[in-house]
Amino acid sequence: MSTSTQTVVFTDLGSYTKKTAGFSREQLRDLLVLHETHTRTMVEPHGGRLIKNLGDSFLILFASATEAVRASTKLIKSGLPGTDFQIRASAATGDVEEIDGDVFGEAVNLSARINSKVPAGEVWFAGSTRLSIKQAELPWERIKTFDFKGISEKVPCFRAVLPGQCILPDPLITATRMGLLTRIEPHTTTPDVGPHNVVLLSGFSIDSAEMGPVLSGLERLPKDRIWLAVQTLPTEQRRRWLDSGRGLVVGEPSAVDAAIRAYQAPATPVGGGEHTMMFDAEPDDSVVVSIAGLALPRAPFQGFVAEYAYDLLADGSWGWAPDTATARVLVDARGIHLIKRSRGIQVDGRAISGNHLLEAHVRFTVAGVGTFRFLPIPSGSLTGLVLGGVSPSLEISIGGMATLGRIPPHPGLRLLQRAGQEQILQWCTGRRVETVRQRGFTLDRALTGRQHAAITIQDADTFSVQPLHQRLPTGMYRDGALHVVRQAVSMRPGDLVVVGTYVVKVSAPSR
Repeated sequence: MSTSTQTVVFTDLGSYTKKTAGFSREQLRDLLVLHETHTRTMVEPHGGRLIKNLGDSFLILFASATEAVRASTKLIKSGLPGTDFQIRASAATGDVEEIDGDVFGEAVNLSARINSKVPAGEVWFAGSTRLSIKQAELPWERIKTFDFKGISEKVPCFRAVLPGQCILPDPLITATRMGLLTRIEPHTTTPDVGPHNVVLLSGFSIDSAEMGPVLSGLERLPKDRIWLAVQTLPTEQRRRWLDSGRGLVVGEPSAVDAAIRAYQAPATPVGGGEHTMMFDAEPDDSVVVSIAGLALPRAPFQGFVAEYAYDLLADGSWGWAPDTATARVLVDARGIHLIKRSRGIQVDGRAISGNHLLEAHVRFTVAGVGTFRFLPIPSGSLTGLVLGGVSPSLEISIGGMATLGRIPPHPGLRLLQRAGQEQILQWCTGRRVETVRQRGFTLDRALTGRQHAAITIQDADTFSVQPLHQRLPTGMYRDGALHVVRQAVSMRPGDLVVVGTYVVKVSAPSR
């Protein structure tokens, strides 16, 4: 019996039970032999000792936390040769007691708990391991803090970033999709950055001579909209950067580029297609069609959804990010609730403590994000509109037409899915509910068509909206009332178009 500080790694095969359901005993034995042989080949050069296997899972001990993460990264990156199985790994560091070929201790239990959360193809590790590794040698990023059963304290968890891998944080995904991401590299002129843009600095060293002037040029931008792309970063520099309120994107430069491209809308497609933003060649004779806010369906919704929520993100967009949201709008049978998720939230100039029921026309302000206006709708399928936030837009010349929808032809304003089923906090009951859940029901998909409505511009003050979808309604908000649009109708300045969960406005361009 001996006790020493070790790093405990658990590995297993993703989707093992599902993929091996039809295996014969011989196929299963061959798979497990291949898995063990490959695992030993990957971990033993880094000092890893394979202690035991539990079906498709292995428990491995390392004397070095750095080597444990490095070996796990190599193992997960390689996959299981000759198969379509992905491997996942978890690590925790602490005192381990070895008794008769088995191991015990909190680090063993913690690594196993973390492994239950890890997606296939990733390596996660506990805070104890992060403090033990040589942080400047390994690319890693924070995930979140978990409350694991049987562990006395909440545990911060981290992800090792694999070669060629970059997982974009939600604010950067949103900015990329909406055409609001500005990239800056050394030796380039700092561009004018709009108030809703998010900046990604690429190729900079934090303490380099180039960094200071760039940050000075971005002083007016909220710090949480400034991100730095890095592969590795010394501990002290990482701490200073994150403590400033700015963000990090971890990955090799090529991986960061690929991750951003994956979320970009195609540039002006020929013959139509997805398109987020278009600028007309004659800007002096045009108007701007832009997203103005969030439309909230009444709950319960069509007998399916009893309670749902949208989160206000730090970049001013609406979506779903419980860990980073600045505020939440929750809708249930009682009404619309504004839930505080950060400091500095006021309703009509008064600070709120936690949960505020929105019942009348009010303005609420979220510090560092912006000011929003709530418009109640007393009857009908919608219960209210929230105006404000990020405003992706397209510029249309006089006489032109813009299509609104999830996949509009060019020129069109694309209405992205802002949240999935996770935003539905309580479902109604019944067989039909289970059916729609299995089919991937979400509010945005259920209410927004691929080509939902079209706005035609007659002149700077005259335009019309035409519904394009036979089943999903298009609305027009005018003078405090919401009207269903059944055929092309003329609109005037100040009118709003409601398409699904989106509010759209037409305005003169700012010059």
